[in-house]
Amino acid sequence: MKRVALFAALGGIALCMGLYLVMSSWAGTTLEVRGELVQQMRRIGNVKAEATSRFTEADSIVVTKYLILDIDGSTIDEVMGKALNSPELRSWAVESDRSPSWVQLRSRSWANTLLTLEPLKGRPVDAVSSVELREAIAASLKRARNTDKLLIVSLRRTDTT
Repeated sequence: MKRVALFAALGGIALCMGLYLVMSSWAGTTLEVRGELVQQMRRIGNVKAEATSRFTEADSIVVTKYLILDIDGSTIDEVMGKALNSPELRSWAVESDRSPSWVQLRSRSWANTLLTLEPLKGRPVDAVSSVELREAIAASLKRARNTDKLLIVSLRRTDTT
């Protein structure tokens, strides 16, 4: 009887270890924009905060980089215009324009990358699903003199498999 209990216990332990190894070995493909692109986007304005979030889509881990920039301008339209006309965005084309809420862009130079510009003003912070972005927004609101000039730049790869 003791031998059966021992084998049952060892079998249970082996099963648990096997499941752990299978579950922990899935890493997926990490899709993250290159650091040079993030550095380039930092030059659009004065960086007030940054954040990174991750989510799983298909068999990929998609990493989104967020920059909260302070851009000189007196209105949201002026801030968006300055960002869109900046030298850093010359190679980017507007894919979807929902101004003044957001604008999405793509570039041939940065294949499979989606760039979104979104004014912070009027965005309910409680509705932001990313904890990391909520924290960055809170930090930027403390650092900025005029929150009307804050723009969220998000960058993520879109080549999920």
